[in-house]
Amino acid sequence: MDYINTIVSSPTIASIGIAAMILFFGAKLLLNMDKDSPFSGHAIQLAGLVIIIPVLLVLALVADLPNEALTGFLGTIVGYFFGVAKDK
Repeated sequence: MDYINTIVSSPTIASIGIAAMILFFGAKLLLNMDKDSPFSGHAIQLAGLVIIIPVLLVLALVADLPNEALTGFLGTIVGYFFGVAKDK
């Protein structure tokens, strides 16, 4: 029974739970978005972010992704989102 406590308390299970919550609430946000919402112009970017961030979170722990690679991925995502931001 000790192996069950090890699996349940592992950071991998926690990251999968967080990733599932990001996917669920992100999909709920995107499906309930109105056309006049301030985020409606960025729905494609939000959908990509909702998919990419949980994948990176799980890969960082399951595949033992190096910190430098994870930092590079996250920096690329942040740079893209700030780069496509439009001034009104």
